[in-house]
Amino acid sequence: MLLVFAGLAALAGVWCLVAPPRAMLFGSRWQLRDGERAEPSPALIGWTRASGVLLLLLAAAMTVGYFVTQGQGEARESLKEAWGIGRYLSSDELEIELDPEVERVESVEATLAGYTDVEQGLRVWRSAIVGVDPVGDLGGDVEDGDLIVAVRAGACRPGPVLVEESDTAVTVSVTGVGNAFSSGEVIPCGASGTKLLMDPDAEELRLVRIPLDDPLGDRELILPDPPEREGEPVTIPGS
Repeated sequence: MLLVFAGLAALAGVWCLVAPPRAMLFGSRWQLRDGERAEPSPALIGWTRASGVLLLLLAAAMTVGYFVTQGQGEARESLKEAWGIGRYLSSDELEIELDPEVERVESVEATLAGYTDVEQGLRVWRSAIVGVDPVGDLGGDVEDGDLIVAVRAGACRPGPVLVEESDTAVTVSVTGVGNAFSSGEVIPCGASGTKLLMDPDAEELRLVRIPLDDPLGDRELILPDPPEREGEPVTIPGS
């Protein structure tokens, strides 16, 4: 429908630009004495020509807006299908990190176990290899063989990606930086409990490209769950 309006605006704009001056009094000659011989004023001619330019600009803006909106909708749908996203509205924001901070460690699990403050590992929802698995429109440059991981980040800020590589296995953990109450109790990142069994919403996820020294190939991919923290879990409202 938007393209129909854009087409009508374009036609009207062209008419305003090319119509002979006498045609500009169409529909109003009966209001004038000796209307058949009347001529439009220079001001009316100038206003009509200017209106034509504005209508053509409006038509161009509506056309561009239509294709941009359509492209965004197709990108959202491709990501929703590829990553099993439950809700992804036009107003939702899905975080995508293609160039994250990387921290290469000797042991990912030992590093995660050493986190006691707001830094914490994030639970993996899905992983995919570009060129092998569907990844959707990530909106940036990725190459075949790149590893993409979707994690439940919730409201946590991005932390470094922990990477441990060997000849036979690759261990990866995407981390986040959470928040804490004044009592010092840390709020866990992402969903917890039964919500882990549900398809996540777009605003809960973060898609991260994992830079590796070499493509994953036949090596085993290990994506460890973050260790459980002591104490009762605190649920973020709305998560």
